[in-house]
Amino acid sequence: MTGPVTVTTCSNIALIKYWGKRDAERNIPDVGSLSLPLGALQTVTTVDPDGRGRFELDGREMSERERERILALCRRLGVDAAHLDFCTENRFPTAAGLASSASGGAAAVVALIEAFGLQLSRDRIIAETLRVSGSAPRSLIEGFARIDPVGDGVSLRALPVPAAWDLRVLVVCTATGPKKHLSRDAMAQSRTSPYYDAWVASHPSDLDAAEQAIHDMDLASLLATMEHSTLKMHAVPVTSRPAIIYWNAVTWAVIERVRAIREREHIPAGFTMDAGPHVKVFCEARHAERIGDELRQIPGVVDLITTEIGHGPIVQRAGAAPEPWRLPA
Repeated sequence: MTGPVTVTTCSNIALIKYWGKRDAERNIPDVGSLSLPLGALQTVTTVDPDGRGRFELDGREMSERERERILALCRRLGVDAAHLDFCTENRFPTAAGLASSASGGAAAVVALIEAFGLQLSRDRIIAETLRVSGSAPRSLIEGFARIDPVGDGVSLRALPVPAAWDLRVLVVCTATGPKKHLSRDAMAQSRTSPYYDAWVASHPSDLDAAEQAIHDMDLASLLATMEHSTLKMHAVPVTSRPAIIYWNAVTWAVIERVRAIREREHIPAGFTMDAGPHVKVFCEARHAERIGDELRQIPGVVDLITTEIGHGPIVQRAGAAPEPWRLPA
């Protein structure tokens, strides 16, 4: 079936971080990653093959660079974009370190596949999504998503979230506006860090430890491994030449408060940060309100979003009910 389609995808947060590229052109990572989708951070993309040539992002006309990235994807997929309408909205801050490129990239690929009725293999879908954003394939599936670099591509596996884990993620926004350094540029510069090779070499053990913690339903171990991974990741751009520092004073204050709450109340709670100043705090649902109330009191916190674990892509056509989209086996 072809025609207009709307796709909703969730952003995702990597517990075990991705940083660095083995192949910049195809966006193949140097290291794997493990993530969860965030239900409150969504991208909604509408594609119409027989439109009027509109390309919009968050209600404004796309820049030439943004438009060209979509057209390049269309050329790789072999679809006719002559009359294409492509309108996408991130229902959370764009390019701010909250993984809008992940949800946006996944939504773009799925929407074009569905609008043009393409029949693509699992590997091809993953590869095209990866070229849009290194974290975007993780938004193609629900539950924990694990990516590993394999040969000249990547593998993508879903790991179910243990039913006993009623998790929440507190997205603590510590600044407004876009981040100062785009991830692609910062990753390239990070190769000047003396710690880059150690980051790559030590990474597989973090992935395996996290997967084992999920299997064992050991939330405390998972969160400890998550914090270890995020601190290692940020140590690489911080020690590149010149240094790239994503955090601000409020980031540090939130980290210290999370550590204090954990030590004081002996509850499982852990922090992680992507390439930006915002902090994501994982905890059990029963502790989310308490922790959130305390974090909101930190001077400089501009917003706090509490989110449940999200879902995979949702597809909706005119006059039809929304349906889950499934990555082919």
